[in-house]
Amino acid sequence: MSIEVILVLTTIVGLAAYWYLAKSPAPEAEPKAPAAPQSVADSDQVPEAAEGDGQANTEAMPMPVGEIQAESGGDLPPEPEAADVLPQSALPSEPPLAAADKGYYFGRQFPERAIWEAWEAGLHVGQVAYGGGHWFMSFEALGYQDQRWYKGTEFPAELIQQSWNDGFHISAVTYAETAWLVVLSKIGQPTWQRLQFSDDFPGKAIGDAWNDGYRVSALAVGETQWLLVFTSTERSELQRWTLSDDFPEQQIRQGWAEGYYINNLAYGHGTWALFMSNNPSGQNQTWQMLSDQACEDAQSPLGGPSRIVQAVYSDRQWVLIWQQAETGLVEPVSAS
Repeated sequence: MSIEVILVLTTIVGLAAYWYLAKSPAPEAEPKAPAAPQSVADSDQVPEAAEGDGQANTEAMPMPVGEIQAESGGDLPPEPEAADVLPQSALPSEPPLAAADKGYYFGRQFPERAIWEAWEAGLHVGQVAYGGGHWFMSFEALGYQDQRWYKGTEFPAELIQQSWNDGFHISAVTYAETAWLVVLSKIGQPTWQRLQFSDDFPGKAIGDAWNDGYRVSALAVGETQWLLVFTSTERSELQRWTLSDDFPEQQIRQGWAEGYYINNLAYGHGTWALFMSNNPSGQNQTWQMLSDQACEDAQSPLGGPSRIVQAVYSDRQWVLIWQQAETGLVEPVSAS
């Protein structure tokens, strides 16, 4: 076969191959899996609060270290282990649900399961306190849309900021030897808050907050500092405060006589701090001074439905502030 014939045949075969490839469909690209959504917990940055969503003094505050936060809803958690942030004793002798039934819990074990069971029963955490190795926690029908809590050794500044962004506000806070307990609740309307830490009681900061339309809504005493939570209010509510070395009995009675009612009471660093407001929802209050044993089954000295609005531990005894909606005051009582 001549070279000319070979070249012609080679050219024909090449053109046929080119024509076949040009007519063949291109191979499809392999499908890519959608990118996994990124949660706040996965991100190195916490979204900043929108203007007016709250202000916090977060300087020198480390990331929270402690138990994961819990939110209302979902299945009940398993029984808590004996080891916890604080040394724990045996589980309380009464079933946790009994604590929700009677309106409060008092015991050495942190009541994690009782919180969940209260949520299941349509109740929410109201007041929290710690003292003498005992936890106090009240459960009430407060009308919250949702609730979450945090307990850990570091103050959860960034978690609070994110919760503000999510529509929650600090409804209760306490310090327990080595741990902070912060309860955050959602009420379905904007709530603006700010925090104030201070080595000394922050009288000037309170006045500045009042001028800005805020009132003290929660109070706690840390290992070395006072913590005040300020919440904005549109009501023309007046508030007063006082410090004293002894239980402020006379200041409370004077406030009652002038139409003021206890809305925050704390003891720490050898000092009582009392806040009273003229909010009429505080009508008909009294107090009890009880030992640990008596506090386990405290009964309201007020007639009719009532609730514990403050619990404070001082000098080996508990002070419980009881309140009901009806008018009139009942003489305080003491029990050993």
